[in-house]
Amino acid sequence: MQNQQQYSSTNHLKFSFGGENKANTKAEKATPNIDINFLQLVATMFKPSKEHRNTIEKVRQIVKKGYENGNDNATIKEKIKPLKLTLPFVLLSGTCKVHHNNKSLNFNGGFQLDIDFKELEGDITAAQIKAKLINLPYVAICGFSCSGYGVKALIL
Repeated sequence: MQNQQQYSSTNHLKFSFGGENKANTKAEKATPNIDINFLQLVATMFKPSKEHRNTIEKVRQIVKKGYENGNDNATIKEKIKPLKLTLPFVLLSGTCKVHHNNKSLNFNGGFQLDIDFKELEGDITAAQIKAKLINLPYVAICGFSCSGYGVKALIL
């Protein structure tokens, strides 16, 4: 939300929100995505529902404890995958009528940056990188990944 005012003119851009669809919803069972504008994207990313906030917090606790206890990435991923798959998705690079795939993507001109720091204190590294990214003039929106050990940004 840090550059929201600077990018208010980007409200014409469209993104897809999965709504009730989750990342693991089979394409043939998926309901249509919801097209959202930039301000709706900001609200979706930074003001999730209470249920989704609770899930994200559980994921972050599992990841943090996993790294603190010396677990490997595969073990941590196995523990958080069921939780992450209950969360809806947003397509930062454009829209798709149903689900998400490259064949039906209507590109909006944005580029999704997704960096993960899968290691002990990766959350600290993610915070440092986010602090640098939010000050770049071409970064429209930037936030932490579900795990808190990564950064997602929309580059325009």
